Amino acid sequence: MKNKGFTLIELLVVIAIIGLLSSVVLVVIDSSKSKAKNAAIKSNLDNARTKAQVWYETNTFFPNTYTAICSTNATYNTTNIYKQVLGAAKVYGLASYANPNSSNAWNTAICNVSAQAWVAEAPLVGSALGAPLMWCVDSTGVSKETSSTIAINTFSCPP
Repeated sequence: MKNKGFTLIELLVVIAIIGLLSSVVLVVIDSSKSKAKNAAIKSNLDNARTKAQVWYETNTFFPNTYTAICSTNATYNTTNIYKQVLGAAKVYGLASYANPNSSNAWNTAICNVSAQAWVAEAPLVGSALGAPLMWCVDSTGVSKETSSTIAINTFSCPP
């Protein structure tokens, strides 16, 4: 009479195959999450450009200037880009962003502004693993990934 069932070796082989397949799936899912977070960061900062242009054309506080678009002041932040930059920072996992026109680091979202120009950037997910990756947008229409941060009182994305 033959015994029906699986041997211990057969069971271990099946478990090993299932473990290997699940680890591959987990790596793919993690990569997709990073890409989704980076897409949200880029979207937040790209929306900042639209908000900044609306502010420039319609604000009554400082007509025809970008002044105050980076302000955290409640009087201005309903139409400024502060919330977009903060939103990008939160997607990355930061609680806030640096004060306008301050020094910047690879893990800081920032917005610099002058009367006639502005720039904002935030770190992309995965930046801590190697060279810093930042998403930068500015008033000239530039929207790009860069490996350097914006300097104090600079109002355009790094080359």
